[in-house]
Amino acid sequence: MVWFGITSPGSSGVPMAVRNQRLKYEEAIVWVEDPARFDYVREIVRTEPFRQRPVRWEGKPGRLIGYGVLRADAPNTGGARSFERRVLYVKDYDRDSEPEGAYRTGAPVETVDPWTVIPRCCGLKTERMYGKEAMT
Repeated sequence: MVWFGITSPGSSGVPMAVRNQRLKYEEAIVWVEDPARFDYVREIVRTEPFRQRPVRWEGKPGRLIGYGVLRADAPNTGGARSFERRVLYVKDYDRDSEPEGAYRTGAPVETVDPWTVIPRCCGLKTERMYGKEAMT
């Protein structure tokens, strides 16, 4: 369903309210690269050992584009030093690196429009991220 060019995310089949609950302690987004350079970024939530330090990315596929920083009172999410943090990244074969590649139009299911990424709310899917202008 589309509302004013924005589709409801639901990429994981989990309702947005439940997905946003995982981000309720996020206080800021740190952009490692300029988000305006990307039509879409991959968005995941994963466990990190710190609330506010930069996330570890060495040895992971793709490039880190941004990450969420948690409030000082964010609770552990399981074990000691275990915090759920949002991570935004792209892979080597995404549209920013291969404009005529597999994602010339369309986008991977876990992607969101970086212009819609704000603290405490999941990013949204928009028509812009699917490369619609490339199809006309």
